[in-house]
Amino acid sequence: MSFLRRLWGGSVARRERSRANRASVASVQQVALRSEHSDQSERVRHPEIEDPVARFKEGQLWAAVMEEPWDTALAWSDAQVTLAGADPSERDHLTAEALISLLDEGLAYFFEFDDFGESYRRTPVESERLSREQVLEALRAGSQRSTAEGAIYAPSLGMRATEAGRERVFSLWPGERERWERWEHTRE
Repeated sequence: MSFLRRLWGGSVARRERSRANRASVASVQQVALRSEHSDQSERVRHPEIEDPVARFKEGQLWAAVMEEPWDTALAWSDAQVTLAGADPSERDHLTAEALISLLDEGLAYFFEFDDFGESYRRTPVESERLSREQVLEALRAGSQRSTAEGAIYAPSLGMRATEAGRERVFSLWPGERERWERWEHTRE
């Protein structure tokens, strides 16, 4: 299977499987902690970030930290709501730009995964992190909407926050550090 073919995914069913898979591996403690703040859109909307693209970018970083595991197909799904005012090609461009910006700033990294099981949930070793060129190649494909299914297909790369990315989230949302530390030990 080709590199781009393996990366392509993100149908509604696949995203729902991903979310269900993440929920199924979460401990009762994690679920209880996450439910303390059920309205993610309000939590991610930082009051000092007015630009919708910057808000989207910071929201994706927040999700990579607080909703780990996270991936680019989920970012594309979020963009459908957060960047709804943009036409589809512009939304694809803005989504890819935000994700690349997180990589360039050293706040996140990306990796390939084979399935939504262990391959998806793991913390990849340094050698498995994709280069900027590999990430760009994958994201260039953009998204496609299937009119028959009503699904959105987008590139799927695993996404994790770096330590600098976590610190950025904790500086923007100080209360999240304590919440993250209460369930961090169950991740790896």
